[in-house]
Amino acid sequence: MSAASEAAPGTLDSATAAQAETLPDVLAARAAAWPDAVAVLYKRHGIWQSLTWREMHERVQRTSRALAALGLRRGEPVALISDPRPGWLVADLAVQATGGVSVAVHPTQSEGDLRGIFAASPVRFAFVGDDEQLELAGAALDGLELRVILDPSFVRRSHEEGSEPLLEFYERADDSVSTAHHPDPDELAIGVISSGVRAVGADPVPPRTLCFTHRATIAAARGAAQWLGLGQGDRNLTVVSPAQSTARLADYYAPLVAGSTVGFPESQSTIVENLLEMAPDTLVMTPRALELLAADVELRMAHSGRVKRAANRWAASNRRRSSSPTKAASRALVDRPIVSKLGLRRARRVVCAAGQPSAELLRFYWDLGIPLVVSYGQAESLGLVSCQRDAGDADTVGPPVPGIEVQVQGGTLHVRSGGLARSYLDGAPAQAPDGWLDTGDHGVVDDSGRLIIHAARQDVLHRPGQPDILLAQIEGRLRLSPYIGEAVALAGTTGVAALIQIELGAVVDWALRQGIPGATFGALAASPEVVKLIGDEVDHANESAPEHERVGEFRLLPRRLSVAQDEMTPTLRVRRAVVLRNYEDLADELRAAPAVPAAHGQS
Repeated sequence: MSAASEAAPGTLDSATAAQAETLPDVLAARAAAWPDAVAVLYKRHGIWQSLTWREMHERVQRTSRALAALGLRRGEPVALISDPRPGWLVADLAVQATGGVSVAVHPTQSEGDLRGIFAASPVRFAFVGDDEQLELAGAALDGLELRVILDPSFVRRSHEEGSEPLLEFYERADDSVSTAHHPDPDELAIGVISSGVRAVGADPVPPRTLCFTHRATIAAARGAAQWLGLGQGDRNLTVVSPAQSTARLADYYAPLVAGSTVGFPESQSTIVENLLEMAPDTLVMTPRALELLAADVELRMAHSGRVKRAANRWAASNRRRSSSPTKAASRALVDRPIVSKLGLRRARRVVCAAGQPSAELLRFYWDLGIPLVVSYGQAESLGLVSCQRDAGDADTVGPPVPGIEVQVQGGTLHVRSGGLARSYLDGAPAQAPDGWLDTGDHGVVDDSGRLIIHAARQDVLHRPGQPDILLAQIEGRLRLSPYIGEAVALAGTTGVAALIQIELGAVVDWALRQGIPGATFGALAASPEVVKLIGDEVDHANESAPEHERVGEFRLLPRRLSVAQDEMTPTLRVRRAVVLRNYEDLADELRAAPAVPAAHGQS
């Protein structure tokens, strides 16, 4: 990392920023008070580069003036479709500063979803990350007046009328205008798209866009910054799509109000390398990303030499012991090098968002000394209601973050705060008249004020006279295997069954070492040897499961689940109803089959 990543000398007088009522006003206050401090770090062409607060403010102002020249109207939605990059944050704040509504869209959102989102309230303008994301959006963007491409290397081709490189877009700005619009705090500022995940057996509901006012957005950002303990000199690395609400809040808005530095990876494929280089103080990750990271560590350890494997077994035997010289030695000699190679040596908090990880996954990170905490929230709360503080909050999702009230009504959690969504993009209200939001999740508040989520509605299978089956926990246990990519649990005739997607890379590697032919997904999924391998992994997962949640029968899916088929949300959460519908024949086989030992679970 360059010296630019360190905090600039001097102290920022943040009184003006603390009084600001919109995020663009916060940025203006930061630029005035601390113009040469580093606001953004990003890697391009293999070199870490920086933007100061003054440079960020200038880019936002120029983008805002260009939007004003296009005739952007107050309250008009603008789509932002991009992976994490500095240009996304610039465009987001510029839309807000101009009086528009910045709607963050996942780059992997299906074309059908995009059509539905844009149909709810017509969109004229979009900022798109690069060529690939423009292509993924497909014909859904054809009717827009202008698509601004954020990638500086984008070159418009003759057939791409309506797409404009960012530098060319800047030329639209009227530099004689000092500011395009000073938004009212109670005007709409941002839009967040709901995931579309619904209860077991229910038809999927098309995603809808929730809208937040400037006042609500900045209230949520300040609560998140306080909870994260962010301050000047801190830095994060944004690895989750800014369309994921918790990431948008914790990775972009909280650092802005706290005056800390936002970091961006060079690309999605260099995240692990960039983590190692930056060593961020905070990090937001999805359960699936954490599972893949853990599986990669396990796989590398399994393929390491005899001495390293013995050292890891020795360290593993000490990880859950109370403090002792032996544990201190194994922590220093084995665990800390692993944590350093993951780029997490400085991390104060690694936040798991957009889903509930399994207890086994949490223990994996906690045993290594990594401060992984689980957050809880919905799109309606900008993704954050509560969060664990440390491993002492195990079996809960921690206390509410600052500014959030929680109460239980009829067994379900209700929340209220100044940071909730006000309405949907089509104008429908997003909360009850009294300001309380029904989360739809069953839970309680314990004596210490921590939230305990019994289960989200879509993650519970109720059986009369028998214990509830927690589907997400079953699936999480299965996904801890490096050979299992996804799992969909369902009720079999007498027990739990599962549809399983193999993790292709790991299974190909295993098959090559076993001398098993067939490198395609379908061929491997049909191989008896691979079925036996997955059966052994299911048996291993069952060892830590309560009896009523142990998987008996399973079937291997013949292909990967995909966002394009609506089988997964853009944050890669499985849509069970869609998967069970698309693989109705396999699901019916499981429902009709008697429960048998997992190793023999696929006929």
